[in-house]
Amino acid sequence: MMAPTLAAQMTISLLTYAKGKLCTTANSGSAPYVGSGTTHTTEFDIYSRPITATSAIDGKSYVRSTLYNANGQVSFVGYPALEFTQPYPDTLNGRSLRYTYQNGYMASAKRGEVDENFMTVVARYADGALARSTNVLTKTDRDCDFLGRLARCRWKH
Repeated sequence: MMAPTLAAQMTISLLTYAKGKLCTTANSGSAPYVGSGTTHTTEFDIYSRPITATSAIDGKSYVRSTLYNANGQVSFVGYPALEFTQPYPDTLNGRSLRYTYQNGYMASAKRGEVDENFMTVVARYADGALARSTNVLTKTDRDCDFLGRLARCRWKH
């Protein structure tokens, strides 16, 4: 009987706009290691921001795309359709989020395909840090402390 094996490989970019950033990871090996035979690749724009992240799992590729607005803020994230998320209908399986901003801070995230609120910022501290948000999909209110850490999460009935 052969012993299970696992090998990993990482590639650091030498391109000017992504210099020193981790661009590719690859795992190869045999059972029982989870993630055996997977590759994750990230591509960056000229401002060194991630724009695509591709995961190849069991011979299938899944791509997550990110777009930015003129202020350099995330304006859109497209998520891949993944077979293993099907039992969980609340995930963003094959969907997208569009972000809106107000006074330089994120105001809401909307599901792109149906233009409905996914998350809305309800309150901020004086310095702009998130104080409270509401998540429409999971029906929760989230309160954060003044450092932006999650302090309380309440289910709405």
